[in-house]
This record gives sequence, C-alpha cells and structure tokens, in this order.
Amino acid sequence: MGRPLSTGFENKLSAAATTPGYLVEIEFPAIVRWSSLGGFLWNSQTWTSNSFSVSGFGIDGSAESSGSLTFNNHDNSVGTLCLANGVSNRAIRLYAFDGLTPASDEVRQIFDGYTDSFALNMRRVTISAVLRGKQSKKIPSIRIARTVVRQQITRPGTRFFWNEENYTLDNPK
Repeated sequence: MGRPLSTGFENKLSAAATTPGYLVEIEFPAIVRWSSLGGFLWNSQTWTSNSFSVSGFGIDGSAESSGSLTFNNHDNSVGTLCLANGVSNRAIRLYAFDGLTPASDEVRQIFDGYTDSFALNMRRVTISAVLRGKQSKKIPSIRIARTVVRQQITRPGTRFFWNEENYTLDNPK
C-alpha cells in the first residue's frame, strides 16, 4: 500500500510551471534582483521578471564551483548595466525554487560568490561567476611582460610633433 501524497506536493505536480525557477541578486551600485519565472515578492524584496538561463553552479548534481547566467538582451538593459558599472568582483547570489510563486521556505540558495566576467553580443549577455574563496582577481587586467614593455616604450631619438612644436626624446643617463 502506497503513502498518500501531501496537498502541497499534489499542488506542485498540478502546477503549470514545473521547471525550476531561479532568483539572482547581483550587487551593482544599485542591487538588482531578477526572477526567471516572473516578478513577485519574496524575503521582503521585490524580484522583477527577467528572462535568463543558468548553467554550471552544480545544479546538475556536480560539484562545480562556478557557472554562468545568460540573459536575453533584446532591450539592451542588461548589457548597458554591465558596460556602465563593470562586472568584475561583484557579489552574486543565486536561489532556486519550484512552481510559480514559492513559499518563503521553498526557496533555497544554491550559489554565493562573485561575478568574474561577462560576454556581450547582439541578443544575449553571459555573466560568469565563481564561488567565494575561489575568485580570480583581474585587476590590473593586463600582464606586464618584458617584451610588452619593450614594444610600448618609445625609443630614444624618436621625433614627434605636439602642440605645434617638434620634440626629440633623449636617452636618460
């Protein structure tokens, strides 16, 4: 003889949306809170609707400590936010839930880390993130090597014209 199903479980099975929903919170200068399945109020915060997909973060049962979020960027709002404020080393939290409007105890945090980088194209913005404690610092963003320095420094004796005057670089001694 089987066990009876709880009312809550029966409601979840009969719900229109059975795919997992995600909430993402990114600490830009003005914190953004987006929901993948429509806007609603949770944890005394308003989560606005924004279409995005999630990959990595161990959501498939693996032990990944990084992942990415891919946002639709049809109105250029996410791309503009990333370009204007930068993405590197911003706190990010990802939550998962089932159904359309979860109860407060049905939302679980699945990731807490930092944004790492982003890629922008005409239709989508992909933001990569790494787990707290595994972040990769990218400031400064260029690596200084001896060959790069040699190529960037203007050689002594070089002449250039600036502000209507001719200048010649001398070799410092």
